[in-house]
Amino acid sequence: MTDATDSIVRDQVFLALTPFFLEAAGGDPTQAREAAERMVDGYNPTSTEALLLIAQIVVYTLASLDSARCSASHPELPVSTHLRLRSNAGVMQRAAMQCRKTLDRHRKAQASPHNPAAPHVPAPILNEADLHEAVKRAAAIIQEARAVTQPAKTMTYWEARRETERQKRLAKRAAKTEAGHGGAPAAAA
Repeated sequence: MTDATDSIVRDQVFLALTPFFLEAAGGDPTQAREAAERMVDGYNPTSTEALLLIAQIVVYTLASLDSARCSASHPELPVSTHLRLRSNAGVMQRAAMQCRKTLDRHRKAQASPHNPAAPHVPAPILNEADLHEAVKRAAAIIQEARAVTQPAKTMTYWEARRETERQKRLAKRAAKTEAGHGGAPAAAA
């Protein structure tokens, strides 16, 4: 991958992958991008199609791991939630495996394009839309897993009391304002 178009595709891939590494990078987008680059470069992409397949492998694998982590780290969740998280992990893992198989076929075809002994298995044509769809699916699964496992914010007794008092003050103020204007809304100054 050497020309300008491949460079643009590569940058777009890393823009899509960077958010998946932000949490581990402590919110630093530069470190997150470097981690994404290192992970993708570990697969040694040799073409734009290989790069897109590798990006999908990374996204699906991370989504699978995150769903499994959420299930394992929250044993108090209902059984149905654990089953859904584990199912999500399985679906994402199968998608990653399918991309690995496609990448292997792609690499074999590149290594010996004119070998008549090797059966020609055309690799599916991939594009950036496929990558974006993979990223959206994985992000949705990760978001669902985190929404299920993150406890809802509950107010303490004192927070609830303060909120109740605040609501009473606002209601009194609104009643005073309405009474002072004879029930008509105040004119804008």
